[in-house]
Amino acid sequence: IVATVLAVILSIGLFIYLPSLAFKGVNYLAGGVLSPYQSLFEGILKITIFLGYMLAVSLMKDIDRVFRYHGAEHKTIFCYEAGEELTVENVRSKGRFHPRCGTSFMILMLIVSIFVTFILDAIVPFLKEVLWLRTIIKLFLVPLICGIGYELIKICGKHDNIVTRIIAAPGLWIQRITVKEPDDSMIEIAIAAMKEVIPENEEEATW
Repeated sequence: IVATVLAVILSIGLFIYLPSLAFKGVNYLAGGVLSPYQSLFEGILKITIFLGYMLAVSLMKDIDRVFRYHGAEHKTIFCYEAGEELTVENVRSKGRFHPRCGTSFMILMLIVSIFVTFILDAIVPFLKEVLWLRTIIKLFLVPLICGIGYELIKICGKHDNIVTRIIAAPGLWIQRITVKEPDDSMIEIAIAAMKEVIPENEEEATW
């Protein structure tokens, strides 16, 4: 419980409050000329913090191993979606970057938040001056941002065209950090896990 509470506080501080506070300071030093670009500044800073965190933890031996299991998961799902038998040989040949990855969802949420915040600032411009209220409102907008990101991820998973490729591109790029090439033992575990969740009735599958 303590860890969860601390994680929520840290997330709010790093991704909601800190970017707004940082912009306020930078904009003050710039004489207020950056005001029209607040949502863009905050969005870029949030993405930078996210990437920095991912790069930092990827240097840890245990996390690197987790990221390789992540690759085994993606390859196994690709094999299943291709209708091929789930064997180590078949899975090994598949790609490791998947458009419906959680990493893609996270980066897409950060990008969507830029547009949502831009609209918020256009509708209620005085919020730029009331940092605590703006932070609370942005917090309440998180479900909306998550919902938009989720729907975009679903669309990218079902369709392959120029629009979905553009939407999926940032997430696929970031997966180069969080999705590593697995060894055969990891693939075996991913296959065993996948078999446990395959629905008996294929029509029940939601992916």
